[in-house]
Amino acid sequence: MQNLAAVVTQPKTIELRETELPELRPGWILVKTEAVGICGTDLELYDGSLGYIRSGRVNYPLVPGHEFCGRVVAVGEEVTGIGVGDRVVSEVHIGCGACHYCRAGRYNLCPEMQRLGIGDLPGAIATYVQAPVRFVHKIPDTLPVEKAVLIEPTSVCLHALNRAGLKGGDKILIFGPGPIGLITCALAECLGASAIALVGTEADQDRLQLGVQMGAKRVISVPQDDAVLEEYLEWADIVVEATGQAAVVSQAFRYIRKGGTLLLIGLHRELGRNIDYNQIIAQEKTVVGCLGSPAVWGKSIALIDSGKIDLSPLITHRYSIAEAAQAFHNTYQRADHVIKAIITMPQ
Repeated sequence: MQNLAAVVTQPKTIELRETELPELRPGWILVKTEAVGICGTDLELYDGSLGYIRSGRVNYPLVPGHEFCGRVVAVGEEVTGIGVGDRVVSEVHIGCGACHYCRAGRYNLCPEMQRLGIGDLPGAIATYVQAPVRFVHKIPDTLPVEKAVLIEPTSVCLHALNRAGLKGGDKILIFGPGPIGLITCALAECLGASAIALVGTEADQDRLQLGVQMGAKRVISVPQDDAVLEEYLEWADIVVEATGQAAVVSQAFRYIRKGGTLLLIGLHRELGRNIDYNQIIAQEKTVVGCLGSPAVWGKSIALIDSGKIDLSPLITHRYSIAEAAQAFHNTYQRADHVIKAIITMPQ
């Protein structure tokens, strides 16, 4: 079976290649890809900055793509609950199923975890992708691909807000108007946040304006709105760091109320410095990390399918697999005001 894949062969180089599909293992399914979203992690695979690449855990060549939807075309032995013809999405973090963390439902922390589309297992920017059925979820045939490909990042944000303990009436300040920050806006509004403010830079004007559509009650562009941002000192019940910039972490404590929470979503290339640990102690502030999206996929699918959140405006650009190299280049460079790009496959 021919499998055309977009392969990252070295930093900032993508080639289309015919790849070999391994024999389908027991408990695994084969999915014909419909569409795939390009996310920030894909871009770090693309430019070589991802920690897994820098540490040597992951090596080129690799097939990226973990925000995908598709239709099942074959199932391995021992597969139940999913059949040929079903439309599905798949989780990214594949736990071993046997360790302490997996048994506790925190398979995103499994020491033997493999990541689908993030170097460990081939991703979905290809004609076909394989996934273990216990991490696969059915989706309705009526759900458009523009919504289905956003189930994975929605699940990441939902897990994060669960970790932060978001309650109805909370005030939330979000640093970073990328797709994760914007999805967090939409979820926070849906889940009952009383006020949402979104912070970006002068280069983020289109994203900040989309943030208003996603639920932000106020958008702040720094440095020109530095005075406005000062109005939010000790304002937020939850501050979300979605930029991946260590400097933002050290500043974020200023905006958290006593007893509030700093939620770290963006992975950082550099270690943070100048963090005021006395604030954490004396003001009982909480710092929460989050990784992946365990145990929230059913709710994410329901929120998107029901229309309670509409994230499709995030998708600004669409490409074919033949245009994968251009898609990555444009998204990496933020050319033509791209916010979220998807690659669609011929059916």
